[in-house]
Amino acid sequence: MARARRPTEPGRHTGGFRDSGPSRTGLGGWWWQRLSAGYIGGFVVLALAWLALDPPTGYAQWRIWLAQDGIRLLLAVFVAAVAVHAYIGVRDIMMDYVPEGAVRTGAFALWSLAVAGFAAWGWLWVADLAGGP
Repeated sequence: MARARRPTEPGRHTGGFRDSGPSRTGLGGWWWQRLSAGYIGGFVVLALAWLALDPPTGYAQWRIWLAQDGIRLLLAVFVAAVAVHAYIGVRDIMMDYVPEGAVRTGAFALWSLAVAGFAAWGWLWVADLAGGP
């Protein structure tokens, strides 16, 4: 008598095609990591180019440059990109190495609060730059 086949688990090879279950769950995070890294890199290049071409001579020049609306917008997006990049990176590490259950849930909660706190602090700092020198 033939043994009954168990239903295949999502993401397992089923003979003719691959189910897109858990095997694709990390693709969105992967894209956000790449997009945020690209933005972070581009912003750093822009800032370094500005420093090389027109280095500030004092605190007042820094504040004037940072208080420009365009730069403040770029800084706000930079804060968001760093927050997204850090959250996804550490989240993926925790998913791989922290055991499921209360420990992982607690670690996720603490990390989420830390990233939210960083983002809030960064956006408040960028908003404060509008005051000028």
